[in-house]
Amino acid sequence: MSNSKELAQLLKQIEQSELSILVLLQIDDFEVYKRLDNPELIQSIEKNFISEIASFFPTEYKFEYIYSLGSLRFAFLGDFDGFAKTNLNIQEYLKLFIKKVKNSDLNLDITISYSLGNYMLYEDSLEGLKEAIGEKQKIRFSNDDSTINIKKIKEKEFLQRLIDENRYSLKPYYFFSISKTGAVKKVTNFPILDFFKFVFKS
Repeated sequence: MSNSKELAQLLKQIEQSELSILVLLQIDDFEVYKRLDNPELIQSIEKNFISEIASFFPTEYKFEYIYSLGSLRFAFLGDFDGFAKTNLNIQEYLKLFIKKVKNSDLNLDITISYSLGNYMLYEDSLEGLKEAIGEKQKIRFSNDDSTINIKKIKEKEFLQRLIDENRYSLKPYYFFSISKTGAVKKVTNFPILDFFKFVFKS
């Protein structure tokens, strides 16, 4: 029931983009629908969701590319620069999206995984989605630190220089790791980025 054509288009667009946000969305209870052995019902749900999707996005930002991957799974791909310029927090944005879907006439429960970058972007999001579903977590940030393209982020000046309290440079990989645990107490002076504000801000 997967849509290989849409997936191929998604992967091609990721490859052609520099720095992206990828959101994978799963409509919950797919296995329940599948056991009903009613492909027409699943297709109807997917069609109705796609037709309504524009109304679910918060007004400040609309994802440029939307893909229906089959099995009640969808992908949204957007430009990181464009999202960063809105000063939105990605977690709050996605929470609002989930709420709008649930409160709509469709009344659907969904699970979301998202990741940032280019390399292994789809693989990160897919693995995160599986984990989120297993752990009943509604939104999951799914980057593996090692797959975030630090070079491209540096080039775009989202990450310029990171200094600890003793004025030693922190390696980007180390900063990503400790940022996700909340262990950073002092990172001083140099502009650190819309990137972390928008991902890790509570």
